[in-house]
Amino acid sequence: MYNDGKVCLSLLGTWDGPSWNPKSSTLLQVLVSIQSLILVNDPFFNEPGFQNMEGTSNGQAKSMAYNKTIQTANLTFAMINTLKFPSPIFADIIHEHFRLKATDIIDTVTSWSHHNHNVKIQVPELRQLLLNLNVNTDIKEENQITMNKRKRYDNNYNDDNSNNNDRSNLKSIKIHNNDNDIIDLTE
Repeated sequence: MYNDGKVCLSLLGTWDGPSWNPKSSTLLQVLVSIQSLILVNDPFFNEPGFQNMEGTSNGQAKSMAYNKTIQTANLTFAMINTLKFPSPIFADIIHEHFRLKATDIIDTVTSWSHHNHNVKIQVPELRQLLLNLNVNTDIKEENQITMNKRKRYDNNYNDDNSNNNDRSNLKSIKIHNNDNDIIDLTE
């Protein structure tokens, strides 16, 4: 899958292998292919020519670098840019998705940030965009104070995880979704 949204699958005729047959192929085949080849822990090894590198130290290093690139692109294009510039037709659905999945999204992105500096530097922006989805202004104002403290913490965070940064004074960052569930955005 590329930044411009294009997908390279042999099923679509972009590489050798079984190709699309308009009379018998289905959208389900495309979605299952994407799920099983792209949306996996190590998609690098599903790229043509790299299957033989699986289980080698060189392959593992290349797979980790590949995953970091995917993580950064997912955060930048699929999350931040989608929140900033949603398709007008789907804006309500997009915002509702991010409201409902905010906790899972923050958990995932935070886990990526521990080993991916390019993700780490974008986490505060994502947090702010998620807070902007909140319609309860009282909670927004309280969380803005917390976000400012969080930004100071993120800016001072040391990669070696030293104990110089005391987070005990940070309040919890929470928003309400449309079902009035509380979603905690803190790590």
